[in-house]
Amino acid sequence: MKYIRWPRENTGPDGAGRNILLLIAIAFVVFSVAAAACTSVPAASDKETGSMLNNTMQYIKQHHTDAAPFITENISFTQVAASDKRKIGYNSVEYSGGGWMVTIGHAATAVIIEETSASYNNGKIVWTGRNQDGVISEDSYNYTQ
Repeated sequence: MKYIRWPRENTGPDGAGRNILLLIAIAFVVFSVAAAACTSVPAASDKETGSMLNNTMQYIKQHHTDAAPFITENISFTQVAASDKRKIGYNSVEYSGGGWMVTIGHAATAVIIEETSASYNNGKIVWTGRNQDGVISEDSYNYTQ
């Protein structure tokens, strides 16, 4: 059996210098592949995003009659920005329209579960829920008169 000795000092092309460069190259490849796997989350298309926004607003309107007057049929949402709450492997985007601020986010996993929050008039109405495969479920709702 042949053993590889780790040289104690840089002895030229056949010594530690070459071994260190090899280790650095291997580490770079491993970390590059891992980083690509963690951050490659497919972005929702404009059509999918519009559908998520409309479905969320319709859910709130149908399940909360006190919020219904504040949800008109043709709310035009515009993307405000990516969320300031940055998490590794998590994407979120904020949209604004008709007095509403809606945030949609999801983790970088095989099963996409959109975590959604909607607030009206700086917190007069606050709704949070989830959207998985087009099925919306509510986590919380608060209406302050």
